[in-house]
Amino acid sequence: MTGRAPIAFLFALAASAADAASLGSPRLDYVLNCAGCHGLDGAGVPAKGVPRLQGNIGKLLHLPDGRAFVVQAPGVSNSSLGHAELADLLNWLVVEMDPAHLPPDLAPYTAGEVAELRRARRSEYLARRAELAAALAARGLPLDDHGS
Repeated sequence: MTGRAPIAFLFALAASAADAASLGSPRLDYVLNCAGCHGLDGAGVPAKGVPRLQGNIGKLLHLPDGRAFVVQAPGVSNSSLGHAELADLLNWLVVEMDPAHLPPDLAPYTAGEVAELRRARRSEYLARRAELAAALAARGLPLDDHGS
């Protein structure tokens, strides 16, 4: 990696933030709150335990606990975003990152649902993810390896 790579990333991030501001709040919220770990494209860093959102997040919505899990993931539930902002971000995110795997009867997240799920946050993140991954694999919807 050259010394320019971090600078190039910052320029790309700034450009994305400018694009995001013109495209609406959920995209900007993603750039400002999620892209630092998951990347601008949602590829994550599975080798370091940061899950890939692309091609995966929509699969989680096929299970009621998967839907809750998305909101209760540490970076999501601890976000400084308000419940309505977070609901908007998640509704944008699932369509943007994994439209091919969305359930046909998908209902959008609401501010009330996000508030309730944040209050009911559970701590066994990795064990829950493993259980969800097994249940989804049984339905023919395997999640990418989490890397941790």
